Amino acid sequence: ASAWGERDIEQVITNTDTAAAWWRTQTTSGGLSALALREFKGWARDRSVTLGGGDEVNDPLFAGSLMANLLGDHGTWRFLSGLLGKQALLRLDRGSDVEAVRSCLETLRIAGDESGLTLAVNRVVANGPADAVTLLATEVDLDSSTHTTGPTNLALLSHGGDVLDVETADRTVIWLLGTLRDPTPFAARTNPSYLIEPRLVETLAGVVFAASVGVRRSVVEYLVALPDPGIGILAHSWGRVLDALPDEDWDEELCLIIAKRTDAELGELRLPLRELASRFSATAREGIKREALGGSLEALGRAGDIRALPTAELSGLISTLTERVRRLVTDARAVSYGHGGHDAARALALLNSWHLSAANWEPLLELLKDPAVAGYQKEGALEVLTSLERQLPDELRQELAAIAEEIQGQQPVADSPFLGSVSADALGPATELAAALRVQDEADIELCLLTLLAGDSRHREWAARVIGRLERPQDQGALAVLAQDPEPEVRAVVGAILSNQMLRKSDIFNENLLQRLLADPGTRVHHRIAGVLAGGGDESAEAAALLRELRGNRSALVRLAVTRCAQ
Repeated sequence: ASAWGERDIEQVITNTDTAAAWWRTQTTSGGLSALALREFKGWARDRSVTLGGGDEVNDPLFAGSLMANLLGDHGTWRFLSGLLGKQALLRLDRGSDVEAVRSCLETLRIAGDESGLTLAVNRVVANGPADAVTLLATEVDLDSSTHTTGPTNLALLSHGGDVLDVETADRTVIWLLGTLRDPTPFAARTNPSYLIEPRLVETLAGVVFAASVGVRRSVVEYLVALPDPGIGILAHSWGRVLDALPDEDWDEELCLIIAKRTDAELGELRLPLRELASRFSATAREGIKREALGGSLEALGRAGDIRALPTAELSGLISTLTERVRRLVTDARAVSYGHGGHDAARALALLNSWHLSAANWEPLLELLKDPAVAGYQKEGALEVLTSLERQLPDELRQELAAIAEEIQGQQPVADSPFLGSVSADALGPATELAAALRVQDEADIELCLLTLLAGDSRHREWAARVIGRLERPQDQGALAVLAQDPEPEVRAVVGAILSNQMLRKSDIFNENLLQRLLADPGTRVHHRIAGVLAGGGDESAEAAALLRELRGNRSALVRLAVTRCAQ
């Protein structure tokens, strides 16, 4: 309660050394100890039941946060309130009551626990119950944000944007555009410790696709009229907005306005804006193609159909990719691993496969063989080779089969703090490649499949993909089990496999399993199913019925995919 600006440390220590502070510390310690014990018992699968008594975790933490609040200790109140929300979420799952999950997320939001809320929202949206995020977002009033709730309000809307209802998304986008024009009132009310404009634009990128067509149009017009897209983090944020806006929101008139602006005016958004303009401007298309042929991997990703690139002019680009792939191998042998950026190995595999006369396979095959190279650095190239294996020369197919078998026998790259949570081994993609090439003994593939099924969630994703590739009746049971996997990414892969099979043939077992997956309370499964069905071309009556069912899906991305398919 001392005056602002005082620096009397002795007085601060004396004033906080009270019986109330001792009690709060002791109570909080007891709650945290009970939380650790509860999690340990869960890990140990303890089935004992304690009768009577209160909640040994929630009650002490709540009492501590209440005492901190009454004493005006805002920092401690935020910390303990955040713990309250997190510990409650630990006891819930995708089948839990929507209101219970919403209440936990609300606790994190009010406590200003931005990192905790971000992780929780991402998990709940993907795994369920995603409706909890929808409900909470409808209650957020950005004009009432404070220094504490400002960051969490923006995080909730940004990371939960896919499940916002149209009214909430429209209201949010309109508020964001107005605040971008004049951020002074928001800054005065929230006193932010972050850069306001990039944060607002990032939130816009997470929400805009869920808004109505008219409101999205206002964002497009705002972008076209933007005098300077900015540099660095701000340009990156506006790039995310461009990626989030559906292509159909850009008409010829607006694209041609962009085409007439100079590269200097477009700044660091030059390539994404040129990609939009290329839909109606031959000059913009040619410019992107020339940059790609000159070695720009960003331009290559925006050049459209890679098969249309002139084979005779690919030497420069392939040389650039070759150098990058060799550098990956050299760095891996020195136990140096990077993250992010363009996947040079995948790009080289793609170019080699579609332009065989200009291909340079030697550096790519060296990367795939080398046990020092981490699995995530091989994964993209292996996926491309699997999808395009039918057009590869027989001699190369035989060599790839030997490499796939070699990778299957490699030990994962040793744990490194630089690897994080990425795949250290390439067992999954190598096994799928072997199954696609159909030159490896089926018994050997089955052994690898059993290893994948016994692995972590990433391995189980690949197990589902291998099962889908083999298409054997005896694997239906395994696919049914994977459809109930606790991780949404695994269930999503199963949904994609079943959707692909539905487009080709009718099977009552698969149809029933797919219907069960459509009842998933999250969005990740629906994304994959909608993506396959909407891009499947000629659809069966069963697929058409599923697309009609997905039109009212909770996910804005799913609704956009289905609408685009109908058009």
